[in-house]
Amino acid sequence: MKISNVMFRPTASVFKNSKSPSYACGMTNIANNLKCDTVSFGNYDKSVTCTRTYNPAKEAAEEEKFRQSLLDHYFSKVLDESGSTILCRDGQPLTALDSGVVDELDRAVFSFDLPLSGGNFEGSIKQALAYCMRDDERLPDRYCDVLHGTSKENVGNILKYGPDFKKVKNTAFGPGMYFALCEADAQDYSPAKLKADVVKTTRSDGSTGRFVRINDCFYGKIQNAQVYNKLKNILGIEADNSDYDPYTPAYISAVKSEIPTRVLDDYCRNVIVNDLGVDAAYACAPYHHSCIVVFNPESITNLSDYSPSFEDKSDGGFRIFPLW
Repeated sequence: MKISNVMFRPTASVFKNSKSPSYACGMTNIANNLKCDTVSFGNYDKSVTCTRTYNPAKEAAEEEKFRQSLLDHYFSKVLDESGSTILCRDGQPLTALDSGVVDELDRAVFSFDLPLSGGNFEGSIKQALAYCMRDDERLPDRYCDVLHGTSKENVGNILKYGPDFKKVKNTAFGPGMYFALCEADAQDYSPAKLKADVVKTTRSDGSTGRFVRINDCFYGKIQNAQVYNKLKNILGIEADNSDYDPYTPAYISAVKSEIPTRVLDDYCRNVIVNDLGVDAAYACAPYHHSCIVVFNPESITNLSDYSPSFEDKSDGGFRIFPLW
């Protein structure tokens, strides 16, 4: 077997299993004197450990290329009436989840735990999402001056290109963009903040988007083992070999494990916005800050940078914004 671009390191077994110190020293010299890029394993494969040459920049580029190659299997470019690819504000193609995957998930039936220990529920993901979102006449028609905590780098990108929902990671209350109702809550996430208004949108059929209420961290119940096993089956993602392979980059299994989550988040967000007509939700649960979760990016308006300047730090207080 030939391995390219490898380094060699004698293992403890070289010295433990060898019958004489000279044998161990000889093995060490062999390892130290290997200068070629391609080597053939002979009788030393059990006494010498081989490791990959690690190039961080190259591996990061390979990781992103591998991630995109997988996503291209499940997300298709959205075309306009003339057949041209629709571009996002950042110049990247607008994509949509493959219709075959959507159809499979629409038909699949799972068992879900209901919020607030309400028992079990048998049905589709769409039915479970609808069950967890409740209309509440006490909710306002718009939320003003709510805050989103993020990194300083992300503030500039969001202001320039708009929110990128593909980068959503905090999904306790669903796959959306989270806004705090007061500055103190937003400060728990990041000192860099965006301020915005959240409004109901008008749909193509003339209907108005909904604001709903979510109780409990329901999305963790959607992301259960049944759903993920079904998703892996639909996507054709095979389980990784449990045996450690030093020649396989670590990002391979990491990227493969994140793809079902990306697919599920996109599917659920489309169901919430397009099928259920929900723009945003007021969410609350024990041990969590109450917040506004926006599922429809078109509902986010009047975005501005609300990060504190150096002079602001001496103020020492937080301003509290009303719900409406």
